Amino acid sequence: MDPSRISASIENDDVDALIEMARHGQSDDRLLAMQALGKVGDERALAVLRETLRDPEIKIRRMAARVLYRMVADRATDVLDMRTIQHILRFRTPEEILSSATASRLFLQTLDIVPADSRTLDLEHGDGTVVSGSPMEDYRGLTFRRAGIEQDLHEAVRHMLSFFESLKGETEGWWAIGPSRGAGIIAFRKGDRYGETLHELALARIAPERYLTLTTHCYYADWD
Repeated sequence: MDPSRISASIENDDVDALIEMARHGQSDDRLLAMQALGKVGDERALAVLRETLRDPEIKIRRMAARVLYRMVADRATDVLDMRTIQHILRFRTPEEILSSATASRLFLQTLDIVPADSRTLDLEHGDGTVVSGSPMEDYRGLTFRRAGIEQDLHEAVRHMLSFFESLKGETEGWWAIGPSRGAGIIAFRKGDRYGETLHELALARIAPERYLTLTTHCYYADWD
């Protein structure tokens, strides 16, 4: 497609034409059309962007997720369901989520609501300084015992941002982040063949706008 056609559609405010391109064009045309829809910012594009999250092509899904996020991030909970929000967050890197108050808030809000007295989660054991299980393997539901700090949404967001700030100077390591059944685990790991240091921030949504948070730091020795 001639990019000038997309430019003309933007200039003429022809959102319907851009939507048609995004839905039925060739791959490259669809990518350009979705980018253009993001620039226009017309909410008539939300439906096709949501549909495109299920496209078989990863690059198409990624573009739809990123454009959708840019268009509605600040009011995502007003115009999107939680499953869709969770889906678009999967296309953002851990660093993008942790360095953005908006993305951190959305991540927290996508955690399922669980009863405050639930024992379906099991995160902390022993003296409370070690997190059981490796978030790099899976995100099974875990429980806070005693050590969790109850916070409201804004406090939990600040906790997440400060966790990122304390580690962003690290040059070697890798991040993991994910929600599952009422709990979210953010982990930064670094190490070599002699052992591995693990920093984790675990969170559980216990009620609307209320969260439990627990930060841990431990060292795994390599005994092999």
